[in-house]
Amino acid sequence: MVEKPDNTIMIAEGQASLYRGDAWIGQTACDHMVIQPLRGIPKKVIIYYQDGKRRAGLIKLRINLHVSRPGGPVSHDYQDGFENVSPEHEKRLLAVYDKFPKTT
Repeated sequence: MVEKPDNTIMIAEGQASLYRGDAWIGQTACDHMVIQPLRGIPKKVIIYYQDGKRRAGLIKLRINLHVSRPGGPVSHDYQDGFENVSPEHEKRLLAVYDKFPKTT
């Protein structure tokens, strides 16, 4: 992901930064948004299209543990995963996204 956001705005909850075309679902580039509340943990959001409809979901860090045998060594790896959100939460995330200036 890109270091510098394409745009940053202040919102009631804190600050939101937008990275255009910075995330991928399969072969499709999507927009990535980070919402940094005044207090609390930042939310990493992905904006994508599904069946012609604009959608939003959360990017979550997933930890995978691998055990070769009971009582044996445990290995792990990390990867970003995608999490769907409720329709109400999705509506709020898209409302924040809509506050950013449109590109031409």
